[in-house]
Amino acid sequence: MKNTECLIYSRLDAQPGRLFKTFKASKAERLKALEFVCQNPHYIQKLFDLAVTPSAARIHIYATWVWELYLLEEPRKLDPYW
Repeated sequence: MKNTECLIYSRLDAQPGRLFKTFKASKAERLKALEFVCQNPHYIQKLFDLAVTPSAARIHIYATWVWELYLLEEPRKLDPYW
């Protein structure tokens, strides 16, 4: 992981949307975010919170795309949220 990415991720606790502010809409970027969340499960709740926000800001849309990929891996991951 690049140093700038580590910095972004280390600040995610203070600013959950920061993870997605630097991302583009490419599949590669979404997969990179998914990989990060899967390797750092304590961020899953933050991802969920961003994804289900009724706001249509860019970070919320990106979070929704990553959340979708997260659930496609194993739909049972949704169980704790319902």
